[in-house]
Amino acid sequence: MCQTPTASGSGAELCFHIQRETIEDRELVQRDFSDESEAASFSATDSGDTSSADDSSDSWLVDEYLLQHGLSRCVPVRLLGQGAMGRVELVHVRPPPHQPDAAPILAARKTQPRSQDPHLRAKEDTVFGRELEGLAAGRGSPFFVRQLAAAAHDDRQELLLELAEGDTLEEELSEALSAAPPGPLKQLLLAPERIANVAASLLSGLAEMHEQGLGHFDVKPPNLLLTREGRLMIGDTGCAARADKDGNVQAPLPTGTPVYAAPETRAPQGVFHAARADVYSVGVLLAVCCAWHRTTGRVLAWQRGELALPTFIPAPLAHLITQLTAKDPAQRPTARQALEHPFLAGVDVGALAPLRCPGLPPR
Repeated sequence: MCQTPTASGSGAELCFHIQRETIEDRELVQRDFSDESEAASFSATDSGDTSSADDSSDSWLVDEYLLQHGLSRCVPVRLLGQGAMGRVELVHVRPPPHQPDAAPILAARKTQPRSQDPHLRAKEDTVFGRELEGLAAGRGSPFFVRQLAAAAHDDRQELLLELAEGDTLEEELSEALSAAPPGPLKQLLLAPERIANVAASLLSGLAEMHEQGLGHFDVKPPNLLLTREGRLMIGDTGCAARADKDGNVQAPLPTGTPVYAAPETRAPQGVFHAARADVYSVGVLLAVCCAWHRTTGRVLAWQRGELALPTFIPAPLAHLITQLTAKDPAQRPTARQALEHPFLAGVDVGALAPLRCPGLPPR
């Protein structure tokens, strides 16, 4: 588990997650209640009573309540992360009127300031619009963080987001690297089963997004959030862009970290295929999960053809990585096709989906 929330200098890398302090935060929220029955209800919910999970009408009511009132009724608990483009806070939302004895709803509120300068304001609004469109495109997949509410004000823009109570994949990799023996790696950084689960979850989520006509363009470990049970959710869609009817977008795009970006996305002009650019990023990410976390120089050397994948990577996984990162985009599989790769045979994608119950963070 990580010790601090992730936040970098770019607002596109603010992560919506909490770590070990979750239980303490819940206890803090619980102490805020003056009604003992509310506190008792809160304890029962935290202990795993999720009997309302199958009540679709109840789930719909909670969703509607959060959409209409979540941002106006949320109370900050603590800061999760802060960057040049905004801040993310852990918040609790008072329960809806139809559930007066329910626990408060824990969520993440992302706040981005709006400049008074028209040029800057237009850029900020574009990024916010991309994030909203990207989250909407992924809503059909269980592997995307869900937007609960959004609001635009004269001085700021706000998103209320589903809370991921675990780490990010970035922090999982850092912990694995810290636990590895000193010196060059001689075995996979993550277990092959874990890498397969990460790949299947990520590819499944991206396939849904691509089928909705958008590319993510910022696939990397800090943007892959984990539930407390380690299930993956794709976050941060601020670089998302809509493709044309042929699946292409105009270059260049403000994509994320260059080492994960497909080469064609950095071209000064022309068009490139959105979905195949994303799967390139998945291939790089899998190579990093295998051996190259925090070794950007080795990743770049491999991308230039100056370094081979380590021999300890199982052949089926190495083959998948090679396919996803083919220099010719036309030779790369789509995300849906990649799910059929032999390395992912036997992975039950449905069993990897985060578990969701009304008013609770996903597990």
